[in-house]
Amino acid sequence: MDGSEKIIPLVIGKFLKPRCMKNCKSLPLFYDANSKAWMTADIWEKMLRRWDLNFSKQKRKVALIADNCTAHCTVDGLKSIELVFLPPNSTCVLQPLDQGIIQNFKATYRKLLLQDMISAIDRKEQLQVSVLNAIFYIDQSWNMVSQKTIANCFRHAGFHSSPESEELLEDDNEDLP
Repeated sequence: MDGSEKIIPLVIGKFLKPRCMKNCKSLPLFYDANSKAWMTADIWEKMLRRWDLNFSKQKRKVALIADNCTAHCTVDGLKSIELVFLPPNSTCVLQPLDQGIIQNFKATYRKLLLQDMISAIDRKEQLQVSVLNAIFYIDQSWNMVSQKTIANCFRHAGFHSSPESEELLEDDNEDLP
């Protein structure tokens, strides 16, 4: 909520092993696939179980806010994640991602892509963007979404720290010059 930690993105493609990834040993994010390149209940569950295992190892409890996408189903047996579903038809108002995080991410992605297109034109070449290239654009764009942007979007969506944590923040600020 304060933007200090960002979850590694998941990209969903149409093919599990695209040709462009033939010689790729590792990816900077998670990749999965299905015939329509959509989120499915199986992919959702696999992702949640991966996160749950990670949070369990860190001995953390996490409330994960999800919209009412049909693929976002409840998952039994999670130890560290509590799923909280937004009320129907409220995503555009209550989901922090819709308050500017997605817009910032997409703008950065487009900027990176256009920079590479201009560079290719300057070299008198045509830019070929593969799924692998797009994955690297996604990783770079997500890394460029600032902590401040995330915190502001959560605040705009109505998420606020508990009064105790706000007092702690105020006390910490008193020590600053």
